[in-house]
Amino acid sequence: MDETSTTSWIVRHKTYRKQHDGTKIVVPARRFGGCTVFGCIGKFLPSNFIYMLAESTNTQDFRSFCTDIREKARLSEETTIYMVLDNASAHDNPKSRKKLRQLNIMPLFMPPYSPELNSIEHLWSVFKNSLNVQLSRSMMEQSITKAQWMAIITNCLDAIPPETAGSLITSNRRAMADVLDSNLEARRH
Repeated sequence: MDETSTTSWIVRHKTYRKQHDGTKIVVPARRFGGCTVFGCIGKFLPSNFIYMLAESTNTQDFRSFCTDIREKARLSEETTIYMVLDNASAHDNPKSRKKLRQLNIMPLFMPPYSPELNSIEHLWSVFKNSLNVQLSRSMMEQSITKAQWMAIITNCLDAIPPETAGSLITSNRRAMADVLDSNLEARRH
């Protein structure tokens, strides 16, 4: 589980022409806020991946997304979900820990500065590459509204094939096992 942020300022804040085709792209002078995407990959989830859009990364949105994960999981409520998390303050605080316990979700915190251990980081790369392509297509000769921006984000996320998320789950098994071992060892002490 992880989150990524997007901003409406992917391209420069001015009008310019692409060198290869001379197409004019206009970026609006008025900036609208970005968007945080919470995401989780797991074999127990529909299409191996679910996401939630939010205004920012905060404890309330994180807890809401964890509830969503539990509701959509194809597991009984008695089955513990092991969730790999970074050490963001939204993840590791008393309110979040209490919510995770209530949902029977066991947090497995990665060592600091080790995003390569979280398989979903690779999915964010796929998403942001797609977002850049879609954004450049949608902005030809026009400004983009916040509603259009949110639609582009949603379309890019919905277009991620289940096989992509599934392959990321299995490709990082050894790293995940190391995270699990270090978390269990830390709990013993």
